[in-house]
Amino acid sequence: GCQLLVNFGNGKHNRILNIRQMSTALGIQRCIALPLWIALTGCDSTSSMRGRSKRKAFITWKKCGDEVTQTMVELMQHPFMILRLDSVQFNILETFFVAVYGGGAENINDQRQKIFCHRNSNPELIPPTQNALFHHCQRALYQASVWVSANHSEMKAPDPLEFGWKKLEKRLVPLWMSIPEVSNVCRELI
Repeated sequence: GCQLLVNFGNGKHNRILNIRQMSTALGIQRCIALPLWIALTGCDSTSSMRGRSKRKAFITWKKCGDEVTQTMVELMQHPFMILRLDSVQFNILETFFVAVYGGGAENINDQRQKIFCHRNSNPELIPPTQNALFHHCQRALYQASVWVSANHSEMKAPDPLEFGWKKLEKRLVPLWMSIPEVSNVCRELI
């Protein structure tokens, strides 16, 4: 059979990667899910998880079991699927992010509270709100869907404004959240 080798790095950090060996080690399901995992954990067009490395995210993914991988596979087999905040798919992706940020909570908002109250961590390292995570997952799904559809002669990509983006002048920028900022809500309480 054909071998696909990739020359990676330079100088004394140069490595030759055997793609067949890597794909065999990952398994078919994770290979199908990989574009979404890459977009979810940060790429050129989606934000990364501050304070959480891709290595930690990958180790967590391997520990999460089949449900997370199967959900990513489903989303990659149906590119540009509309993700809703109350969907099973988003709920499962949310459990992955809870695990990446330490686990032990029902949802990402509870995980934020747990980290903030018990670990007294740097606020910059606290996970996003559920609303912000939802929009991040939408953007990641859109990006991964573009990648897996790139082999089609004519891609029918939907409007990115339905996938966690907004227009600012003539540019697309991330929609970070669609709920009021806490500073605005707190002002109303005073």
